[in-house]
Amino acid sequence: QGWPVSIIKKSPTWDLNRAVEFAKACGEMNIQWLEEPLDMNDYQALSRLKKVSPVPISGGELNAGWNEIKVLMDYDCYHIYQPDATLCGGISDSLKIMEECRKRSLGFTPHTWTNGIGFLINLHLFAAWWGEGLLEYPYEPPGWIPEARDAILRSPIYVQNGEVSVPQTPGIGIEINKKTLRKYGQRFYTATPFRVSFQVIRERGLKNALELKRLREETEK
Repeated sequence: QGWPVSIIKKSPTWDLNRAVEFAKACGEMNIQWLEEPLDMNDYQALSRLKKVSPVPISGGELNAGWNEIKVLMDYDCYHIYQPDATLCGGISDSLKIMEECRKRSLGFTPHTWTNGIGFLINLHLFAAWWGEGLLEYPYEPPGWIPEARDAILRSPIYVQNGEVSVPQTPGIGIEINKKTLRKYGQRFYTATPFRVSFQVIRERGLKNALELKRLREETEK
């Protein structure tokens, strides 16, 4: 409900009363948390739901970075925050969110539903978390399994008995399968010093481009 997608027809939209009733049912069934039960921008309703829900309310996977998450925190919308570093401003913003969760005694459970690269990035973030919790990861057989999800990596990531190893190699452990990349990848742009310089001249003009070059060189001194 946080970001309803209506491709064929408009989906039913929950209001606060329905979300409260659903949360009560989740409590009766010992559900661990209720995720994105209301519009992601309905701060007042989310805050009211959080106060009365018998189960933790979570969300934040598609909010665009720290500035949006901070608003949710200031309104006291969620018990658990679920940023995805590949969607939510990158690692630096996710670290800000993690630190604020620690300060405010809130939960931190990264959302991960992309591929092996996103899995590894969020796995490292969660490994840096000092509290308890769970790491969400994509697994939806028969199609969305490690071999398909992580095809861009040299080796798929396997979770065994609810545990997964955190890679210790440089680059967050991301090792690209170059054979797969050559077979299925498509290059749209190659960034070289000449191309970048030409693009700046074309977009800003020669005079501005030379001024930018001068300022950069002065900064590097």
